[in-house]
Amino acid sequence: YDLTSIRTLAVGGSRLNQLQGAEFVQGFAKEQQITPSGLQLQTRTFVIPEGHEAVAVQIEFVAGAAGYVNAGDRINLYGLYSGAASNRTTPRAELLLTNVEVLDVDLSIAPRRGSSPIDPSQPAAQRASGATVTYLLALRTADAEKVIFTTEFASFYATLTADDAPPAGPTPGRDIENVLDEEPNNAFNG
Repeated sequence: YDLTSIRTLAVGGSRLNQLQGAEFVQGFAKEQQITPSGLQLQTRTFVIPEGHEAVAVQIEFVAGAAGYVNAGDRINLYGLYSGAASNRTTPRAELLLTNVEVLDVDLSIAPRRGSSPIDPSQPAAQRASGATVTYLLALRTADAEKVIFTTEFASFYATLTADDAPPAGPTPGRDIENVLDEEPNNAFNG
């Protein structure tokens, strides 16, 4: 189909502007009604920065900043390592990446199997998850490797940063041998 012929067809109750950016995922015969089931709509609301990849990461709800992070925010990402990581003592918490751009955040979980289909564009279609948050992060390839490794062999903790925060670190990382090295009055966070 070309755009002219699509305009002349009934489009399964959809307006033409709702099909902007849609891709055909099924063939349609000439004069056949184009239905939404034969189209895949572009639902992406973000742009991946040049030189970056979009990487999805799931983080436990509280460790993922308890729902306070939104698309467009920046986070610091910490790795929590319980197994041996190089010659370092474990368990260990260490700053992995700083000022990571969050492309999207998903606090929902899919409906249970067997439930009736729900229009995902409606707010009631999503249920808040008390277990995990999925973040879509903009990462350079080398940073994606760190995140993928940590996803598979450790876990994450994310902190929300100020919009204009300078990069954090370097930090020494914390483990059982050094977590109490600093006196509380010297560790003042202000």
